[in-house]
Amino acid sequence: HGAGRTLAVPHGSPQHDRETPLNSGIVPAGWYAELKRWFHCAFLVISYFGVGILFYSHVERKACEDDAEPMCTEPWSPVDSVYFVMVSMSTVGYGDLAPSTPVSRVFTLFFIIYGIVVPFASLASQLATVMDHASKYFQKVIAHCFGHRDLREWFRQADEMDEVLANAPGAIIFWVSNMFVPVMMFTTWQ
Repeated sequence: HGAGRTLAVPHGSPQHDRETPLNSGIVPAGWYAELKRWFHCAFLVISYFGVGILFYSHVERKACEDDAEPMCTEPWSPVDSVYFVMVSMSTVGYGDLAPSTPVSRVFTLFFIIYGIVVPFASLASQLATVMDHASKYFQKVIAHCFGHRDLREWFRQADEMDEVLANAPGAIIFWVSNMFVPVMMFTTWQ
């Protein structure tokens, strides 16, 4: 009896006939899922940094920055905590700040492992998606500038890489489309 029935909305029209931004074609189909992934990633990264700031700024101490007294210590500032969390999560580990108590060392051990496996991996995955979209966009722009419609087909037709490199426009298309985006992103971030 219930198969094929639709629920009625307050105005009496069937629920499946209602047009929303997600089913009307106004919003692209994968947009909502992509937005959810970004929010999930942001939540993981922000909560990771938040826990690190709360823990390290309340537990850890460092030498005073004003050097007025030789034995003076002060708590890590939130900036020190963010710096330590980022340096630890990215596995750089400069060593200028380090956990000093056994409790904070044990916490840091598990905190770093969690940070690499969960928030850092999620962030890397999302940034890889951005890089992929940017790379495809730049390949289309470069292909349009040099008159090649489909770069993949053009590269498939080349028997060896030497043939691609021997063709000057092909070399420019190949290197710009594959190296330009990462080089520009890393030079602007630094």
